[in-house]
Parts: sequence; structure tokens; C-alpha cells
Amino acid sequence: MDTQLVIPKIFENIAGLVARQTTRLGNSHSGLYPGFNLGESVGDDLELVKANKDKLCQMLGFGREQLYKSKQVHGTSVKYVTSGGYDEGYDALITDQLNVLLAVTVADCVPILLYDEEHKAVAAIHSGWKGTEGNIINNTLQAMATSFGTHASRIKAFIGACISGKNYEVGADVASHFDAVFYRPSINANKYMLDLKMVCKSQLQEAGVTDESIEVSHYCTFDDNDLFYSHRKEHGKTGRMLAVIGMKNKL
Repeated sequence: MDTQLVIPKIFENIAGLVARQTTRLGNSHSGLYPGFNLGESVGDDLELVKANKDKLCQMLGFGREQLYKSKQVHGTSVKYVTSGGYDEGYDALITDQLNVLLAVTVADCVPILLYDEEHKAVAAIHSGWKGTEGNIINNTLQAMATSFGTHASRIKAFIGACISGKNYEVGADVASHFDAVFYRPSINANKYMLDLKMVCKSQLQEAGVTDESIEVSHYCTFDDNDLFYSHRKEHGKTGRMLAVIGMKNKL
């Protein structure tokens, strides 16, 4: 990781593929969330957020008009993207088009980036507990299979920085949606510590992605709050990072 971007090792040496997760480090400004805030819906100065997006795209060799993002709703819907733009209602984005940078917003939820090396297609997924419970990962892989002919066994996957299992306390109403192997009792009564990273890894494996093709970030947005925005650590008053993936002309 450099001082501003997490660079997945799983995608190293793939010519033309760009995949990153931002941190809170970067531009310092007088906005509501000093640093590299990329979230438009958290009350920050929208012009400052726009400037940060411009900087990110420039760093990665894209124009901001090539960035595609959807307003996320903690659902399981998947959007096939063919150009830069904006939509609402999708928590997973897929494309096989060059010069399109897919982006999902995160501040504790699990970001997942996928690359189909056979069909030169990519995906960006936002997976909170509701999306994970609904297996948005499998929905995305099925959409890629339908649209591109993707086989899960040819996928490389990055599970990015998010809140870790030791810090994600949930009630029984949430924990009951998951296999007991993925949570343990909290020190607080009727509460449980849920490991969404491991649920997502298991879902990738069940779908056919091989273990050696999955990278799981060791960063925790809660513990590493000096590097990442954390909705839970900062009691809902914080900025947002982006996880992005796209393919350049040289691919």
C-alpha cells in the first residue's frame, strides 16, 4: 500500500488492469471530513468531493467521465455498465468495456473486486450484511456468466479493507442469517461478533473461485481508523472510500 491507495497483490502484473481501494489519506481540506473523502451523501462540500474524485481518476489514468457509480441500497442487484455515469439501486457493477472505471463506496462494508482473465471482464461489489446474506457475490458471478461467459474458476478476487469480525458486533436478528461458524458470542449479552470477510470468502469458494485466486485484505477499517473511514468507529459521522476496478486500452 502507498500512503493513499491499497493495491491488491492478486492483480499484480496484469497489463491494463487498474484496481485500487482508497484510504482517508490524501487531500487535506476544510470540509466536513478532512482527507480524501469520496462520498457525496455524507454532508461534505460536494465541490471538494468532486475535486477528490478528479484527483483519483487522474492518478489512475481515467477521466472522471469514465467513472461509473451507483447509489447503493444494501441490496443484491447487479448492473451491466457500458460507459461512465451514475445510477441508483445497484450494489454490484460489471463490465467488459475498456476505459470504464467501476466504483463502489465503502466505510465498513465489504468491497469485493473481481477480474475474469479469460473474458477480460471486471466487477465491483459492495457487500454489507444484507448484501452478504443475499449472496450478492453469487448474483454478480451469475450476471458475469450470462453477460460474458465467465467461469468462476477463472476469476481472481480481492476482498478489501472493511470492518473485521472482532469489531463487528450484531444482534441475534442479524447473526441468525449466517452459519454459526462465522460468528461468536460477544462479551455483551445477546450480541455476536460477525466476520463478513470470511463469509464473503466462503461464498466465493462455494461459487467455484479457487482459494489461491482470492486475496483478503488484512486491514480493518475500525482498528485502522487512522487509514480508513469507519462508520461504526466514528458513530456514523465520517467520510467514504471507493473501491475501483477498470481496464485500460493496453489490456
